[in-house]
This record gives sequence, structure tokens and C-alpha cells, in this order.
Amino acid sequence: MRLLLQGLPIAIVEEIAFENGWITRDQLMESAERYGKSPYSQHLKGIADGEIMLVPNQKEFIFERYPSQGCFLIFYRYLDAARILRDMCICCIWQKVKETVKDVWGFLKTFLSTEHPGLNNVADFLTVIISAASIIIAFASYNYTKDHDQQIAKFAQANEISSWVMHDAKGNIQKTEDMSLMKVSIDNGSDQPIYDVVLTSGTYQGAGSDYLSGTDFTACIGTVPPGKFATYVPCPGEGMHARIESAIAFRDNKGNNWIRDAKGILSEIKTNPYEYLKLDLPPENWQSLKSEGA
Repeated sequence: MRLLLQGLPIAIVEEIAFENGWITRDQLMESAERYGKSPYSQHLKGIADGEIMLVPNQKEFIFERYPSQGCFLIFYRYLDAARILRDMCICCIWQKVKETVKDVWGFLKTFLSTEHPGLNNVADFLTVIISAASIIIAFASYNYTKDHDQQIAKFAQANEISSWVMHDAKGNIQKTEDMSLMKVSIDNGSDQPIYDVVLTSGTYQGAGSDYLSGTDFTACIGTVPPGKFATYVPCPGEGMHARIESAIAFRDNKGNNWIRDAKGILSEIKTNPYEYLKLDLPPENWQSLKSEGA
């Protein structure tokens, strides 16, 4: 490709190749000879003989002679060089791909044309391939099923734990006389106790946090056996357009820590409930349980 700007040839493939060391001076001269006595040939010979300055000095030469177009000349020269480099990379990659395919095909031809003990024909070979693929698929399926079953077992007890704020017949939150505490029900539907239980509250409708943290907004329960129980948790106050619900954090019988927020979403937590909800230790905000079945 050859471009002309104010009489100065740019984007000369041979020139770019020579500048980057991809061809020798002799190869550049051979290219020049093919164009006879044309200006293009004279330009290539001038480069080979050193009569035309090359990069980086050529940058100063171009900007001195063509100050307004110099930046575009340099841009086009290096853009073309980048395209040539890109094409070379693509050619190299494609060559490697063809060599690899050729090697694989050669191996298969050699393998199929050679006698092997226990592999008397192509059918036996395909049987071995299918058997190996079946083993791989079965192993992958086993690992997936194993991981899936482990996840189900991990969540098994936590999925049975919930809590909610109790309301009266008019739909109002049941509170103590001083209005500082609200009544909450805890349901441990599993057949094992849960531990380090901490109750709090949060907003499940309207603006607000999914759960509140800190000693002033939480109640420590400790161990909760299987069954349904009632207790009290600090009442944070209700906004005009906000609905309050309880949240519960606990440790299951396998040592995993969880929290079910005011929206009912169950999440695993990395620390124990006391640390996660930022309680003062040792905790002093204990509340007792009363069985709802009594």
C-alpha cells in the first residue's frame, strides 16, 4: 500500500519492514528493482542508501517540512506497521493451528493403521473412546451430585429456623407496657437445638436496614430447642411508611453461622452472631423464652 500526502510517500510496506528489521537492505533493493525507474523505486533506493532519513529522525524531518500534516503522516506510518504486525501474528497462529491439526490427524491415521493388542479394529477403538468418555461424564456427575447434596445438608437445619413479630387482633405490634419491647415468636422446626441465638429487628417494607445491630437493638437468647417460643426484643419504633419485622442470627448444630433478615432472606455469615451484630461482650441483654405450646 502506498499513500501520498503533499508529494511525500507514506505507509510504504517495504520501508516499514526495513525500519523494523523484518527485511534486509538487499531485499529492499530487490523490491526497488522490480519497480524499474519509477519514483516509488527511487524512494526505496533512497531508503536503502541512507539518503532518506528513517524513524526516529524522520519524525523531525516530516514535522519540519510538513508541520500541519506531520502528525497524520506519523500516525498512518505506524498504523500500517501495526496492521502488518497483526497480520503476521494471525499468520503465525493459523500456521500453528494447521500444524496441530495435521499432527493429530497423522497420529489418528497411524494409530488406526497399526495393530494394537486388544484393539483389533475401529469398532474396538471407538468402544474404548466411548467408555472413557462415559467414565469422565459419570465422575463429573458424581462430583456435581455430591456438591449439591452437601449444599442441601448444609442448609437443612437453617431452613427450618424463622422468627416474626407478633400482632394483636387489630394488626398492631404487641408491646410491653412501657413500649420499649415488642413480642417475637421463634420457630425452630428442626429436631436439633440452635445456639448463640440473637434476635433483632429490621425493615421489611419501606426505607431502612434489613437488620439492626448493636446492644440497644438486640436480645440475646442463647440456646433454642426444637419447638415454638415467644420472647421480647427491643422495639426500634415504627416509621409512617415502614413496617418492622424481626431478624434472627444463630449457629446451627454443625457450627455454621446464619442470619435470616427482616425480609426473610437466609444468609450464611462468617463470624458468630454476637460479633456479627456487634454486641458488647460479654452480652448482658438476655431475654428468656416462653413455650407457645404451654
